[in-house]
Amino acid sequence: MHLLSQLVVVFSTAVSAAVLYLSLRKAAREVRIRPAFEWARIALGIGGALLIGIIVGVQTPQILAIGAVVAGGAIGYFQGQQTIVSIRDSKLWAKRTIWGIALWSGGLIAMQLAGLGSRTGLFRIGQAISFFSMAVALGLILGRPGARIPESGTPVEEPA
Repeated sequence: MHLLSQLVVVFSTAVSAAVLYLSLRKAAREVRIRPAFEWARIALGIGGALLIGIIVGVQTPQILAIGAVVAGGAIGYFQGQQTIVSIRDSKLWAKRTIWGIALWSGGLIAMQLAGLGSRTGLFRIGQAISFFSMAVALGLILGRPGARIPESGTPVEEPA
């Protein structure tokens, strides 16, 4: 069984490294802002993390959970501040500045390293990675300058 767990760690680390590489390559691309998707992702992420925690019985130290939310929210907010939001074809688009890419990359790498440490048994962090990730997503929305995410279904006016 020990060999199987080592193989799982090696495989999941390789997959994480590949996803990290692909994500970093696409970091500077302009992406469409989809309000319903962004809010649903946050709600499902929080709900899923809490439900899995209850089912599996994962314990996250309270100070670690609070720290993950505060750090994730701050990184997300400042990343949002470094995002250029534009309107094209009646749709919202976002593009990270170089500082936004740096903040996003730092958060992503921190999550990957924390996951690696947790998978290898180096430390136990419970669901802190999930809390951090959801706080980054919420902070990003709250930190975006200029155009804000409209309610789903609300028409977006293009500037004259």
